[in-house]
Parts: sequence; C-alpha cells; structure tokens
Amino acid sequence: MVAPVQSRLRGHLKNINLAARKGWSCCMEDQSLIKNGCTPVAGASTFSPPLEYINTSKASPDLVLWSPLDLKCPPGFKINWYGLDGKHNILILEEDGVRIRWREQLYKYTKDFCVELHPDEGYRAAICRPDLPNMCSSTTCINKCCADGEVLHLNTLSCVSAKYTNLSLQHHSISGSPAMPPSKAMIVSLVPDCELIVLYPQTKLSHKSYLLPNGQLYRPRTGVMRDVNNYCLENFKNGSAQVALVCLGTTSKALVVKDYMQIAGVVISTIFLTLTILFHVFIPSLRDMQGLCLLCHMASLLVADSALFVTYVLTKYLTSVHCIINGLILQFSFLAAFFWLNVMCFDIWRVIRATVSCIPLTGILANDAKKFKLYLVYAWGGPSIMTFVTLVLHNLPDQPVFSNLLRPGFGKISCWFPDGLERLTYFYGIVALLFLFNMVLLGHTVLMLYQAGTAFQCFVRQVSFTAFNRHHLEMFWHRFLLFILMALCWVTEILSWKIPPRELWFATDVLNSSQGFIVFLIFMKSEKKRELVKEAWNRVTSSVSNTARKLSRSENPGATFHVDIASSSLSVPQEHPVTLGLSQEDQGNSNE
Repeated sequence: MVAPVQSRLRGHLKNINLAARKGWSCCMEDQSLIKNGCTPVAGASTFSPPLEYINTSKASPDLVLWSPLDLKCPPGFKINWYGLDGKHNILILEEDGVRIRWREQLYKYTKDFCVELHPDEGYRAAICRPDLPNMCSSTTCINKCCADGEVLHLNTLSCVSAKYTNLSLQHHSISGSPAMPPSKAMIVSLVPDCELIVLYPQTKLSHKSYLLPNGQLYRPRTGVMRDVNNYCLENFKNGSAQVALVCLGTTSKALVVKDYMQIAGVVISTIFLTLTILFHVFIPSLRDMQGLCLLCHMASLLVADSALFVTYVLTKYLTSVHCIINGLILQFSFLAAFFWLNVMCFDIWRVIRATVSCIPLTGILANDAKKFKLYLVYAWGGPSIMTFVTLVLHNLPDQPVFSNLLRPGFGKISCWFPDGLERLTYFYGIVALLFLFNMVLLGHTVLMLYQAGTAFQCFVRQVSFTAFNRHHLEMFWHRFLLFILMALCWVTEILSWKIPPRELWFATDVLNSSQGFIVFLIFMKSEKKRELVKEAWNRVTSSVSNTARKLSRSENPGATFHVDIASSSLSVPQEHPVTLGLSQEDQGNSNE
C-alpha cells in the first residue's frame, strides 16, 4: 500500500513548477546572519530545514530550492526570530511555495520570511514584525490581532483568510459618548506578548470597552486603560461579533501602590491645607498683605486637590459633562495657585526693593488695600480668562472651519488635557512663563540682599522699622521655599510625563500629591507663627472649657432655691462649682 501512495506523490510533485517551490534562506548555505550581516560558520552542515505538508506530515527537504534573500523590513518594522520547533513554528510545503506558520499567541501564516541555521539555536525564521514604539511615535496606532484580509478563528486560535475583515472602529470618550476619530491613524497587526483574556465588548455588558481617540482601549468596569502594546481587536470568522484580546494584569504592583499613595497624599494635603487656611481665617494678625496672598494661594491648592481626588477616585462614574467641569476646575485652580505664587514673589520683591532703599515704613505700606485689589484682579482674572477661552474652544462645533484649531480635549481620554500639544499650550506653557517670571523676581531679590549687605542697619534706631525688615526677610525666604516646592513638583511632573517608565517617578509623584502638607510645614517653620497659633489654640481651648462649664451648670439637676439678696448672700467660687441637693423641708429650715 505504501508504494502506490509514493508513486502518486511523485507524480503530483512533478507537476509543480520548481520556481513555485523556491524557499528563501537568510544567508548562503555555510553562513549565518549575525548582527551586521552574514558570517561564515565553521563546520556548517547541509542546509535542510524541516518541512511539513499542510496536514502536518513530514516532507522531504529536497523538494525546496533554497536561495539567499537579503530580508529588508519596511520603515516601522523590525526582524523577529522564531525557532523552528516543529510544534508551534513550522515550515509548510504548498503547491505555490513554502509558507511559515508561527505562534504569536495566535497562529499566523506568511510567505515573507527567510530561514537560517544558527550555530547555537538551530534553524530559525526571520519575519518582519511591527516595531510599535517606532511606528506609533508620531501617529495613533490601533492594534488588529490578525493581518489585513484575515479574521480570528477562536476555536483553533489562528488567523484565517476571510472576505469581510474590516474592523468596526467606533471611537468614544472616556464617559462613553461618541468621539471624533484621530486625524492620523494606522492599523497595525501584532498580538500582545502577555497572558491574554478575551472580551466581548459588543455582547457582554461587563466586557464593555471603549476605543479612545488616542488608540487606547478603556474598560469602564475596571477603570484600566490599555495602550496599543496590551490589546488587539479582531472580528470572528463568521463576522458575528468583534472581540478584544487584552493583557491580564497590565498594571505593575508598584503603580498600583503609587496610585493608592497618591490618593492618600491628596487627602492628607487637603486636610493640612484646610487647617492652614483656618489659621489665617481665625488669627487676624496673619492677614496682612502677604498673609492674604498666601491664603488665596492655599485656597486655590485646596480646590485643585479636591478636584484631583475626584479625578483619581471617581472618573469612571462621571458623565461627560461632569468630567469636563472637573477638568476646567483643575485648570483654573492650578493656574490660580501659580498666579498667586507669582503675586507673592512680586510683592516680596517690591517690599525688599523698598527696604534696601531705606524707604520709610509708611511709604512701603501705603495703599496696600488698593494694591491687594489689583492683585485680586490679576491672580483671579488671569486664570478666569484662560479657563473661559478653554471652555469656548472646547465647545466649538466639529466643522471644517475649526479643524485647524487646537482643542483642549477634555473628557475624551481623561478629565484633563490629553498628552501632547494641548497640555503644553493650555497649561504647561503658561506655568513655565510664570516660573520664569518668578525666577527673575527671586533672583533679583537675592541680588539686592547680597548687594545691600548691612544696609538694613539704617533703621537700627527705629525698632518698628527693624522689626518690619526682619519680618519681610522671613517672608522672602518663606516664598522662596514655596517657589522651590512648586518648581520641584511641576518640573518632575513634566519629566514623568515625557520619560518612561512611570515607576521611575514613584517618589516624586507621591511628593506632588502631598504639596498641602509641605506648605503646612513651611508655614509652621516660622517661630512667630507657631506662637500665634499656640496663643489662638489656648484661647479656643479656654473658650471651649468655659462654655462646657456653663452648660454643665445649666444642666445641673439640683433644686431651685430663692435667696433674699438683701438679707444674705451665697458665694460659690466659679472655679469650684458646688452641687447643693436640698429638699423642700431643708429649704424651709434654712429660712428659719
């Protein structure tokens, strides 16, 4: 029975054109592709890679004529190597040539490859695969599990040819509302190299996932965003539904811990900012010009931290409108905090400049109320105008006439500006200008102090002036520390935005979320302010204690007695209240 089969096979192979059975080797027969090119290999054996037929039965290596091919990948692709293990990665002999099946989580097929004999790894195949960091650096990538013209056969975990293979790509915002697709998009085909799970976003509510305008896949139930390296989309073979293959557990433990610590940091920051604000509200001596400016600065940070808490914890529960409002609050409050820091730097520069010029105290403090009104207009008005412009541009209709305008993009990818030019234009650029202005002011202030030397002794005979000078010198260093804190936090914020991995910025991100606590420490650094807080605390505790005594007396269950003030008096020290429990008979006896 064997002979007739072999005879029929030989006859069948004679009808196959030899050119159609040509295979491609990466180098000449006695060479191997190592680093920069093909290198001769000593003692190389005859080049005969293992072959199989489509039914996985073994085929003779003599049936293929191997010719050298200098495999060059197109831009955005790189060579990946797959060892021919005879199980997952195999060469298949077909009538029109040799095809490779390799496993990339799913089984895939191609004829664009070459084979080499590696001295250490044996036979392996080189295939051009997408280089996502390179390919997606300047365009939005969307990952399709199988190649163009193929769909997913889930039972065999393989990509197979099909007639209708186009993906139904509907972009949504983070809240689920329809969103405009990206202006520049590219479909890539690469199955993530990770432990995969299958989601059915079109048929199962718990699997609901949104394709965001930046190419990320967002699952509202878990709040997890997966970038193009951690998901792929594909149609079923019968075209009945679209599935998503996503990586299980894409977030590292370090990032999970960091997220929780940032939430805790924002809560702690909010508590201490509230405490510092209350100090300024209830201690009148803290509410001078600089104190009022600091109060406004801390109020801005408090609102910003509250909005940050909403962003960290409640984003997946927000509607599109609430998400946009939260983003606008974040922009306004953070910008206001930086504007008030700019006001404080300018005011202390003004005061130090006047002090080193020996201008009398009355001249320096003249019209402080009017100056503060101007500060209010500047520090609240600037952020208000910028936030209003952001709101207007965000709500412009999606028409071609506005297509060249840079939109804020609130609510599409997150409740904040998306990564890119929007964040730089609407936030980081403005913050950078304010930082530059503050650096000039503080630098010039330090220079004036250095050049003045002992000039402050010009008021040594006038105690009030000397005290004033020391106070404002202390205020200068206080504002200097605030500036250093804000600069450190936001410089590291920008660096973490642009320099991966996110785990690298664990400590700085947690520090950024705790700004309010550090502001409290800077405030309490002043001995004078500690004394003021201590005095205020003593007054509060004394008042509470007195109130408690009065309430205790008013609620005393003792009897009521009438005393004739004209004939007698009853003196009970307030510090030692006495409870008198007299019956009516005792009262009568005592009157006798």
